[in-house]
Amino acid sequence: MGTRIEKEGGNEMRRAKGSVLLVVAGMMFLAWGASSQKASAAEPAKKKVGVIIWGTEDGLGSSVKRMLEYAGSALNIEVQFKTGDYDTEAQVKAAENFVAAGVDGILCVPLIDSGIPKIYKVAEQAKIPYVQAFRRIDDKKNAAQLLAAPYFLGYTVENEELAGYDLLKILAKAGGTKVGAVYNSPGSSFADRRKSGIEKGFVSGVAKKVSEFTLPLSPTSEAWVESTNNFINTFKELNGIIMTSGSVGGAEGAIATIVKNKAVGRVKMVTFDQPANSNEAFEKGILVGLATGIYTDSLFSFVVLANKLQGNPLSPKAITISANYIYVTNIQEAADYAKYVDNPATYPYTKEEIQKMTKFYNPSFTADDLQKIASKWTMSDVLARAKK
Repeated sequence: MGTRIEKEGGNEMRRAKGSVLLVVAGMMFLAWGASSQKASAAEPAKKKVGVIIWGTEDGLGSSVKRMLEYAGSALNIEVQFKTGDYDTEAQVKAAENFVAAGVDGILCVPLIDSGIPKIYKVAEQAKIPYVQAFRRIDDKKNAAQLLAAPYFLGYTVENEELAGYDLLKILAKAGGTKVGAVYNSPGSSFADRRKSGIEKGFVSGVAKKVSEFTLPLSPTSEAWVESTNNFINTFKELNGIIMTSGSVGGAEGAIATIVKNKAVGRVKMVTFDQPANSNEAFEKGILVGLATGIYTDSLFSFVVLANKLQGNPLSPKAITISANYIYVTNIQEAADYAKYVDNPATYPYTKEEIQKMTKFYNPSFTADDLQKIASKWTMSDVLARAKK
């Protein structure tokens, strides 16, 4: 009897030990599974974004491309570009091609304000998010509809009117008081607002407008060359040129034309965007002012899109980010800009800082936090960060 009890007790002990081993093994398996899941979630799921933009060869466009590819590598997003489309139908086709290629979202720089609803509609029909950079929506009806649309995430823009006015003041202070104005074709919200600010400056007496030239809807650098030639050779009193845009090589063409006409020292120039030869132009006294540094617009809009694609939208509504221009007015500022802002070897934010702009890596991040980052984008802040 005692022997039987001892045997049964031994069996019970063995069964208990076996149960413990099973529990431990189960716990180890669950722990391994959890760590495995954690490891697989170390970065967000791979996504693909299509970017519709005027070009990536000029100063601003190349900076946008470099910035977005860098941000994409930080957030596991493949970035594809479609360039060279200067009318609504071409941009609609670009959006359709991106959808066909299987992109998960679209970032667009629409050329014509009235065409935005058509481009957005392509994204909505494909049920993928759409965001804009450098462009807001001026038409009140379109703005109201799009800002409430389910797949429209918003946009990033600067105060274009103020920048136009400021740039004219910079030109006048440097001696460019009798001015030729090169304006973009009407219909593009950014350029129309820049022109409005410049015209307010003329009306208020900041400088005198001698002549103006309107670029064609799809301009090439030759249009800027033509306007600059016309200004210099037709109006002998002219001593300043201001432009609402210097992209697609336009500013570079105007600078070269001033040199060719032997007008260096007589004609000062200010422009939006970043000419590739800006340092040389500042050294020669041709350029006296730039409203630039806005390629970060594309990053801020990209961040809004990235959060949405990662399943963590920053807001249930469309987000509008207000950003800043960096003004460059002399060779030292141009050198600082080239070193700390427009240097292919540096970026305005590290990959870790970009990651912290997403809820995937930084769960407490908000749209207000993104706006604060955009508001701090100034040359003084860039220099302060560089010296840390």
